[in-house]
Amino acid sequence: MKVLWHWHSMGPYHFARMNSLASRPNLDLVVVESSNTDDHKWIRYEVPCFRLITLSSQPKSKALLQASSAGLSQVLAQEQADVVVASGYSDPNSLAVILNYKAKRPQALVCLWSESTVQDRVRRSAIECLKRTLISQFDGALVAGTAHKRYLVELGMPPTRIQVVGNCVDNDLFSTGTEKLRLESDRLDRSLPRDYFLYVGR
Repeated sequence: MKVLWHWHSMGPYHFARMNSLASRPNLDLVVVESSNTDDHKWIRYEVPCFRLITLSSQPKSKALLQASSAGLSQVLAQEQADVVVASGYSDPNSLAVILNYKAKRPQALVCLWSESTVQDRVRRSAIECLKRTLISQFDGALVAGTAHKRYLVELGMPPTRIQVVGNCVDNDLFSTGTEKLRLESDRLDRSLPRDYFLYVGR
C-alpha cells in the first residue's frame, strides 16, 4: 500500500512519526513537504527512512503554499498513492489539490491530519460551517488526541472514521544522546546521576 503524507514543513517530531510509519511492513511511504524552511528555525539532522520530496527551500508562507500546489499536484499524479493524508485544513491550495486527486481517483482514500481543538481560538459560525462542508469530503481523519477527535465529531465526522494516533518523541535519539553524554561525563570526570530528566519545552 502506498501512502503519501503532505506536510507544510517537516519538523523533528514529524520525522520521528514518519520514520515509525515507514517501518510498517507492506507500506510504501512518500512524504511531501511544501517547504524545508519553517519559522521555528529547526535544524535538520534526521536521516529519513522514507522518500522525502521537498517542493521548495524558500521560507514557508501563504504565497509559497499557493505556489507549491502545482508541485504537489505533479507528485500526486506521479505517485498514484492509495492513501493521501492532508496536513490540516489551514491551506486551501493543498486541500484543493488533494481533493481533486480524490475526484480523479475515487478508489483512493483521503484522510485529514488534525491538531485542532474547539478551545484553540474563538470559533466563528460561518467558518465552522465551511469546515463541516470540507470535512465531509474526507474518508477519515488522524488526530493527535481525544480533544482533537471531539472537535472533528462536532464538525460532523463520524467517530468511527477518526483514529487517535497521538504525538510522538524520537526516543532512540534521546537514549543515544544520553549514552554519549554519560561517556563524555566519565571522560571529563564529571558526575552525572544515573536517573534524571531533561525537559525542553514551551
